[in-house]
Amino acid sequence: MKRICTVIRSNLACYILLLFILAIAAARSAAVELIGYLPDYRMGDANYVNNVLPGQLSMLDEVRYFGVTVTATGALTTTAADLANINTIKQKILQLPEANRPRLDITLGGSGEAAEFAAVAQSSSLRTQLAQNIDALLDQTGAIGVDVDWEHPTEGAQLT
Repeated sequence: MKRICTVIRSNLACYILLLFILAIAAARSAAVELIGYLPDYRMGDANYVNNVLPGQLSMLDEVRYFGVTVTATGALTTTAADLANINTIKQKILQLPEANRPRLDITLGGSGEAAEFAAVAQSSSLRTQLAQNIDALLDQTGAIGVDVDWEHPTEGAQLT
C-alpha cells in the first residue's frame, strides 16, 4: 500500500508540474503579438488594397502605416495621399469583425532619416514641436500610436 501511495503522489506531482508548465506556456503565447508594416507604396495597388489587405489585417494585432517622416524642424511630411491611405486602412479595419481588428499605428522615419531625428533630438523646442505634431496627426487620423524608426547612423557627425 505504501508503494502505491508513493507512485500516486509521484504521478500527482508530475501532473501538477505539467499543468504549471502548460500555464506558463499559455501565458507566454498570449503575450506574443503579430505586427505588420504597411508601406505607403502598397496602397497604390487597388487589387492589393481590396483583395489582399483585408485578409492580412485580420491576422494582425497591430498594423503600422509606413510613409511619414520627420523633418529637421520637427514637422511631419504627412501628405494628402498619406492621410487618404491611413483613412483607407482605418476603413478596412472597421469592416472586420471587432475581435479581428488590429490597432493602427503610424511609423515615422526609416532608412536615411537619422539626420532629421538627430537635429530634433538636440533641441528642446524642436522635440516639443515634434510631440505636438505627432499628437495632431494621431487626433486627425485616429491612429493610436507611433513607431519611431530612428535607425543608427552609419557615418558622419552623428556617430560622435
